[in-house]
Amino acid sequence: AIVMPEIYMVLIFFVLKGCISPSFGQFSYFFMLDVCKVTKFQFAMFGVISRACHILGSMYYKSYLKDVETRTIILYSTIMSVLSTFIHFVLAMRWNHFLGISDLVFIIFTDVVFGCLIMAMLILPTMALFAKITPPGVEATIFAFLTGTWNFADGVLSPMVGAWLNKTFGGVTAKDLSNYHNLCL
Repeated sequence: AIVMPEIYMVLIFFVLKGCISPSFGQFSYFFMLDVCKVTKFQFAMFGVISRACHILGSMYYKSYLKDVETRTIILYSTIMSVLSTFIHFVLAMRWNHFLGISDLVFIIFTDVVFGCLIMAMLILPTMALFAKITPPGVEATIFAFLTGTWNFADGVLSPMVGAWLNKTFGGVTAKDLSNYHNLCL
C-alpha cells in the first residue's frame, strides 16, 4: 500500500509540512505566562474551551464540509494557518493593546477559535482522506502508519524546526519581547 501514490504523496506532504512549518508551542506557552500574565489556571481553561470548540468544529465539518473536495478544504486551512500565524505575531508584538483588546480576550477569540476551525478544516478531512485511500484488508495498519507519520511531523519535526530557528536566528525569548514592548510604549 505504501507504493500507492495516494499513500506516499500524503506521507511526503506530512514530512515536508513538519520540516517547513515550524512550531513554537513551548515558546508560546512561556510567552503567555511570562509576558501576557496568563495564569496556569487560565491557560488550562483555554484547553477546555478549545476542546468544546472542537465539538463545534466537528459539527461544522459534518454539516457543511464533508462533501467538499479534500484539497479545497486543505487549501482553506492553509490560508487560515497563515492568518493564524499573523495573529500570533500580532500578539507577540502586542498590537492587540493598540487596538484596545486585552490579552486574555485576544487569545481566546483568536488562538482557541482558530485552533477549532483549523481542526475542522485540516484534521477531519485528512482523516476522511485516510479512510478513502486505504486499501481493504490493511485499514488499521495503514491508518496507524499515516497518523503516526502525521504525529511525528507535527509533534516532533515541527517543534524541532521551531527550536532550531529560535536558537539560530537570535534566540529571542519572551523576556526580550517584553522589553521590546516596553520600549515601544
